[in-house]
Amino acid sequence: MAMDKQATFDKVVAALIQQNERSAIRVDTDDEHSHEQCQYRGPNGLKCAIGHLIPDELYKPGMESKGISALYTDYPEVFSHLLALSEQDRDFLIRLQIVHDEYAPEMWPKAFRDVADDFELNATVVE
Repeated sequence: MAMDKQATFDKVVAALIQQNERSAIRVDTDDEHSHEQCQYRGPNGLKCAIGHLIPDELYKPGMESKGISALYTDYPEVFSHLLALSEQDRDFLIRLQIVHDEYAPEMWPKAFRDVADDFELNATVVE
């Protein structure tokens, strides 16, 4: 049976708040510059928002270079236990990922409450 939005939200948010750290690696772009690149599976067992939804047995390192929409296309089995493949569901997953990728962990509770409000979900898992 597929997880609904509330169950998906609860799973991702609980895992990320407990983890309290972004799943990312430092990538050097040239001699003077580097940036953080988020990873579905990062160092020390860390996972990003979507990484927490990918079953370990379905994870493949080649997923790391793909965004969520490409994962839907190239690895449909990863999402078969989650949501229907509607545009709104992809937007919801993208929003969860944006919180992980673009906000510092101390900002996650407020950002996740905003996601819950926008998708009419219960945010008690954030507390």
